[in-house]
Amino acid sequence: MGDSPSVNDLHEAIPLTVSYDSHYSKFTFDAGPVRVEARFFSRILPQDLCKSSVPLSYLEVAYITTDGTSHDVQLYSGVDNSWLAGGNSTMRWSMDYPGESFDDHKCPTKATGTPETLYHWEAEILDQVSWFERGLRNEPYWGKLHYISSPRHATEFSFANGLATTTRKQFVRDGVLDRAFDQDQPRRPDDRVPVFAYSYAFMTSQSGSVLYTIGTNQEPAVHYRTAIEDVELQPCKHYKGYTASAKEAKVWTMQLRHDAATYYAKDRAKDDSTEKEISDGKVNTVDVIHPALSFWLYANPELLRLLLKPIFEFQESGLYYERYAMHDIGRFYPDAIGYFSSSIPGEWGEEAMPVGESANMIIRAYSYFMATNSTEYLATHFDILKRWTVYTHIDETKDDFNDPIADNTNLAITIVSAT
Repeated sequence: MGDSPSVNDLHEAIPLTVSYDSHYSKFTFDAGPVRVEARFFSRILPQDLCKSSVPLSYLEVAYITTDGTSHDVQLYSGVDNSWLAGGNSTMRWSMDYPGESFDDHKCPTKATGTPETLYHWEAEILDQVSWFERGLRNEPYWGKLHYISSPRHATEFSFANGLATTTRKQFVRDGVLDRAFDQDQPRRPDDRVPVFAYSYAFMTSQSGSVLYTIGTNQEPAVHYRTAIEDVELQPCKHYKGYTASAKEAKVWTMQLRHDAATYYAKDRAKDDSTEKEISDGKVNTVDVIHPALSFWLYANPELLRLLLKPIFEFQESGLYYERYAMHDIGRFYPDAIGYFSSSIPGEWGEEAMPVGESANMIIRAYSYFMATNSTEYLATHFDILKRWTVYTHIDETKDDFNDPIADNTNLAITIVSAT
């Protein structure tokens, strides 16, 4: 991100492979006699809703020499403000580690931490744009960027903040960062783009690795009609949980165990799950969730229940006037404030698919019952499920890419399956 440094005799690493699985995205490069692998790890564990809900990821960068000899290896990584926002937002940043905070002066020339000490770059938007001020812009204009690392097994560890080109050129030239801190803040992200960076030196080694926590958090994450208590994000705790999370992810990836022990609190009333439609940004779209029904039931039926929960809640509250099931609960993610009706003049309503979505909701509710044997679940939603069942005699196309049509065979089969 940002400009690359212009340095004589600078050789680019050679990209080799790219691979993906359910948790990792891996990229390998050759840099002379050293092979480097960057592993992005998303901690999505279907049996652990707490860990899966943390909006942070890991980046582990590991290297190994390919010529069988030891080398002095330097690693660098940095991010800039574009991770958080663009445009006219004003931002400020700081570097923190236990017992110290540097947000208004140059960082010290020598840190006092240990190999386990966590160093935390944090950037935040000052002039945050509220839900109602953001208009139709899909990206959130509030929140914080977190970038965390620690020395671990490095011979030398450092960090710096400054103009992207200056900071990167200094590392390429010297192999180490000078702990500079850019005091000219707050300012816009595109004004002399600052970078937040770490550097590591491994002397006379054949292998090594470094670890980062990276991500942004926006609180609240979703604009919802119901007030929800949020748990404060703890980025440093996320960093320390890497080893345990990686082991859990390996078990899930290799075995896909749906009978793993669960870690749910007794009071689950406030849990929710949201899904963003990649085509146009809608939230918890009924016919988008439906094709993945088999996966939800296999991975963890509770995930299906949590996805359906806000859809049921909004319509059972009486806020939705129609007799059929909603298409989605929000026009643009992260707005999940639903609709009052698809037919009110002047309201920018939903993409109504009355019969199709009603049938889909009935099928999914029954599927959850079959997977969990929870008669209480069906009893709780019986009234609205009955209402949707009665409604399904109306002819309407199942998808929202066509005009309403009668005698739709696909839709008819869906209705029969539901009823």
